[in-house]
Amino acid sequence: MTSYNVDPRRPWAEWYVALGWKVFKLARDDPGGKKPHKNCDRCAPGSSSYEPHDAETCRCLLCHGFYAATDDVGRVDLMLQVPPTTGLSVRTGRASGVVVLDVEHEGLDLLDQWEQLNGWSLPRTLTARSVSGGLHLWFRYPANAAVSSGELEPGLIDVASDGHYVGVPSGDGRRKWLDTSVAVATMPDGLIRLLTGPRRARVRSGTGTAGSAAGGGGPLPPTDDFEAHGLGWFTGSRNKDAYRLAFRLWSEDRVESEVKTILRRCWNATSQQPHPFTWSEAWRTAQSAQGRQRDARNEELASARAFLARWRG
Repeated sequence: MTSYNVDPRRPWAEWYVALGWKVFKLARDDPGGKKPHKNCDRCAPGSSSYEPHDAETCRCLLCHGFYAATDDVGRVDLMLQVPPTTGLSVRTGRASGVVVLDVEHEGLDLLDQWEQLNGWSLPRTLTARSVSGGLHLWFRYPANAAVSSGELEPGLIDVASDGHYVGVPSGDGRRKWLDTSVAVATMPDGLIRLLTGPRRARVRSGTGTAGSAAGGGGPLPPTDDFEAHGLGWFTGSRNKDAYRLAFRLWSEDRVESEVKTILRRCWNATSQQPHPFTWSEAWRTAQSAQGRQRDARNEELASARAFLARWRG
């Protein structure tokens, strides 16, 4: 039997291009966050070699962040040869014809209550499990409205549209499509109204938290920040901070003793007001995050293997 050394990212890239999406490779894609590649000197403002030009039409392979995204599989192949071996991302918005609802783990209950809160339901659509344990819901970009990126529910639901990008499953076990047979749904009128207009509406009122002002819905800050400030300063919830931090630590393949030592240092710096947050509570939360991270990785690996098997026929 012939063995083929296929880059596991390539079949996914081909599928994304077939869907009409523009794809590019990230320079960094780990539990600490994701970043595009840096600009070359010719494309970097402030460089002595800088030449002003349109980022949209620049022919450099990986410069200008999401502007490097392409629907040319040949260019994607060249990107995949550039180190490091990192995941793929899709440019969202009108460029790829998609809008993504990025729902944090802490915001999943809002999806369960969506119809009750808004009076209309979200259709079934292509959905991915994110690195943080949340969900990415993909919708077609509306034909007669402009959707901007930003917060829908601070700390709970973000919108990735024009001027943004989203990491996608790339065969490394860290993200997972729940069901690749489900099509990208047309955005319902209620969601279009929610995301457009002179001032974006909220899914529900009064949902802001102390962590929202600190950016609690974005990429998790460095672990050192939690060791300095304790649990609860980022999202406004000690339990949520413990869960998200532990999820990241487990995703980094750290052994239990190491996770426990780091989390304990963070817990030691945590305020015990207005009521105690015990170490046993923090560790139970960390164990819950470990189970979720393990399940997500196993599901993603199984999905990637099945997808590759179908792709190769």
